[in-house]
Amino acid sequence: MCTSGLWPAFPFRASATTSLVHCSVGSGSPASARRAPMASGGGYAWALAAGLNAALAAISAKFFAPTLLKYGMVILFNVTMWGCYVNSLKALSSLQATVTNFAANFISSGLAGYFLFQEPLPSKWFAGASLIILGVFILSKSSIEEKVNSD
Repeated sequence: MCTSGLWPAFPFRASATTSLVHCSVGSGSPASARRAPMASGGGYAWALAAGLNAALAAISAKFFAPTLLKYGMVILFNVTMWGCYVNSLKALSSLQATVTNFAANFISSGLAGYFLFQEPLPSKWFAGASLIILGVFILSKSSIEEKVNSD
């Protein structure tokens, strides 16, 4: 298990030489180490949880009245979202993790707006949500080739 040195609860660290966040478990490239700990199904669960936590951060900013509680909940959900997102990167490509996270955030924010704040959801929203879900499904079934670094 890797640690960041800053927050031991989340098993990740950022590389100083690249913009990727990776876990260096065992030997091999950072990309292979990133995908080794869990199957991609677990990666999608982490990405969905990240999207849900991002939506919960936005919802908590609107729901709670005391300012300190409001900011505390936003920070808590955002930190949890980043932890889930980083864990999803261990099993998925960055594209798959990001798109799945976005889709979960978009859909859960829209549904929360409808159920909690009585916002209307026009048919165009459902059409867009359906296309996003279709795109996530296509990405989940595609095989994304990794770049081979020739440095």
